[in-house]
Amino acid sequence: MANLVDRYYVDVVVGSSFTGAAAGDPLDRRIRALRGKKIGITGPGSGTEALVTYLFAKVGMDSATDCELVNLGSTAASALGALKAGRVDALAFFQPIAQQAAAAGIGTRFISPAAGDVPGLERTAHGVVFTTQRIIDKKPKEVAAFQAALERAQRFIHDADPAEITRLLTVYLKGIDPKALTELPGLMRTEIPRGIGFTRASFDTAIAFHRATGLVKHLPTYEKIVPPALRTP
Repeated sequence: MANLVDRYYVDVVVGSSFTGAAAGDPLDRRIRALRGKKIGITGPGSGTEALVTYLFAKVGMDSATDCELVNLGSTAASALGALKAGRVDALAFFQPIAQQAAAAGIGTRFISPAAGDVPGLERTAHGVVFTTQRIIDKKPKEVAAFQAALERAQRFIHDADPAEITRLLTVYLKGIDPKALTELPGLMRTEIPRGIGFTRASFDTAIAFHRATGLVKHLPTYEKIVPPALRTP
């Protein structure tokens, strides 16, 4: 129905006292430095857990045995509190967790697929809206209007003054440190497509990720799940 985010927008953030590798080190070294660490995630079966599983598998490690995954829920404040208190060594969490950790002086971005840190995962359909064919057939005007509104919103993110984007984020992310918002307008423009369509490459990357992490057992084809009007070059 709509492609909202075209990057994997989960970052791995490490605490200020983390040792073993630096953010500028080769990816495999950074991943291996997480062996034996406590890594905070939102919960089992989540995209945050899946990223840890995917990264560990890339270097022959198993996230089930080579680290301790700590379920922290989806609230950023709780995750940041756990990192600050030392209850976890790292976080695998949705953006803007890295920006919030840096603003608070308690952590730094360590691995970011959206920033191109993970080869093969640079661009992937990650945030989507979907519905059933029954709903599309029953309410075609409403579906079309919803899609048009989403596309307008995505174009607005690309075309609006960054200061206006920051103002809206301040309202949406209530209580966030203003310093954490500085890079978000530019970051969002790299992650959110101007249109709501899906490229085959982005779709295929998402399918490969889900296959590798075991998130989905029965994987659909591009032609089956993406309607012709949303197939983009």
